[in-house]
Amino acid sequence: PSFIRIEADEMTYPMHIFLRFDLEEKLIEGELEVNDIPDAWNDGMQERLGIRPTTFSEGCMQDVHWPTGMFGYFPSYSLGAILAAQIKASINRDIPDIGQHIEKGNFKIITQWLSQHIHRHGSKLKPMELVKQATGENFTSTYYIQHLEDRYLRESSK
Repeated sequence: PSFIRIEADEMTYPMHIFLRFDLEEKLIEGELEVNDIPDAWNDGMQERLGIRPTTFSEGCMQDVHWPTGMFGYFPSYSLGAILAAQIKASINRDIPDIGQHIEKGNFKIITQWLSQHIHRHGSKLKPMELVKQATGENFTSTYYIQHLEDRYLRESSK
């Protein structure tokens, strides 16, 4: 676990997102005062990751988002990771030898898949329609969870 979101591993990175979202929601709902953010952040880090920041720069002021008034989009970081895992699973399904292409440095095949299944649609489709059309499934966290389990549970047990 890391105090700094952008330095966190992919298992604990979402915890930073969840904490920020929870605090933003409480701020907007009037359940949390601005002056209480540092303590709420530190308590949340302790609860979620077992670490407690000792400075604002390790905690709630670690990036520019809140000081510049940017609220509400942090979940999109996690949604993007979930979507990437789903797209990767679709590419693996459609191009069974994708690993061999990557090993040879041939990424053109991935670009072609993305162009055919995603890019060519531009903004004609709504996001969830595009996900379904590109992957054949509704948006799902299944592949992201599987990725994390494969990387951190199955690989670590080898």
